[in-house]
Amino acid sequence: MAKISVNPIQILEKSEYVFTVSSLLLYFNCIIILFITNGASEGDGVNILDFNYGIVNLLYILNYLLTATLLILRWQKTIYFISKNILFLVLMLWIPLSFIWSANPDETLTGSVGMIGTTLFGLYLASRYTPKEQLNLLGWACGIAVILSIVFIIALPKYGIMSGVHAGAARGVFIHKNIMGKFMVLSNAIFLLLARDAKRGDFYPWLGVAGSTGLILASTSTASLLNSIMLSIIIFFSQIFQLKIRIFAPVIILAGLFYWAFSVWSSDLALFILGLFGKDLTLTGRTDIWPFVIDKIQERPWLGYGFNAFWGGINGESAYVIRAMRWPVPDSHNGFLDFLLNFGLLGFSIFITVSFSTLIKSYQIFRNNFSWIKIWPFIFIAYLVIINFTESSLASQNSVYWVLYTAVVMSNSVEFKHVFSPTKSLEVV
Repeated sequence: MAKISVNPIQILEKSEYVFTVSSLLLYFNCIIILFITNGASEGDGVNILDFNYGIVNLLYILNYLLTATLLILRWQKTIYFISKNILFLVLMLWIPLSFIWSANPDETLTGSVGMIGTTLFGLYLASRYTPKEQLNLLGWACGIAVILSIVFIIALPKYGIMSGVHAGAARGVFIHKNIMGKFMVLSNAIFLLLARDAKRGDFYPWLGVAGSTGLILASTSTASLLNSIMLSIIIFFSQIFQLKIRIFAPVIILAGLFYWAFSVWSSDLALFILGLFGKDLTLTGRTDIWPFVIDKIQERPWLGYGFNAFWGGINGESAYVIRAMRWPVPDSHNGFLDFLLNFGLLGFSIFITVSFSTLIKSYQIFRNNFSWIKIWPFIFIAYLVIINFTESSLASQNSVYWVLYTAVVMSNSVEFKHVFSPTKSLEVV
């Protein structure tokens, strides 16, 4: 009888893969929350804040503890990754420090715990897996979300399709069609990169592209469709970065000028296209909110109101905006404005510096040795910039976007060090 050999290391490795993919699905904020809210939709008279989210909070706390344990077990590598981006560490310390000047200290303290836990998982991704492994794991998680969304739309329409204001629009395993649309933009970009990097004949990533694109269309989210087209164009023309510097600089300048000229010329065209979808150039009222938010930013320009301290309903600092708009505005509908509300110009300047530094390092890395995987940091930050003009998806606890931002910044800093200073790099396991 043949003996079956069991390798404990391989079992532990596979277990970590399962933990990572499961955690990513948790940070997608899908499936569980949809069941908790019993498929409630915007405009059907149900307040989703009235539901008990205790099980979700418990799962996040469990994730924080397991992540911290895994980081401690590899403490040398953890410290090494942190040390390669001190400015990002300063940004993270800024979050709990904002408790000192917070307009709502209790919310800042509670939110800071969640934010630190979310950041730890991003650090775990960066320190445990290579950039290519990270993208592959994201592909698995996105693939599960895509397949389950299609199943929910077809077999469980009560959950997979919205009622109320957006009746008939698909939302898959997410609580809102726009949330699914935004996520599928990211999923589409991930699968496109995996497809371009895959071996000839490997068609699975293209199935992911097709599924993500189909769900974007099913969500009827105009912004998601336009964002996906824009990111796809960036990916397909990424090899422009391989041009020599003396050619690259004029090409980028000309592209920028062309984009500006086209934006001015096409304002009437944009008005017509958005009108076809029942939209207007105020982005469904979003820009109406911004002047009132800017008024409040000017009251505390340098430090802001503290993390999670501004949007507290009619009794909080947000009362000014809510009364002016005459409806319960939940956020600025602009990630950059919300970041300024949370951390002020000083915190925002740190964030911009970290992001710009990551872009520069990413550019130098794939200029040095181009591959489709290496442009992931550039694509992700471009995605963050695009979506945060009309949504608030920057510094949020328990958000996959902050997890990936942390992983991208940390991985990029270490890879840059290895590529350009190999003799000075410390190899840790």
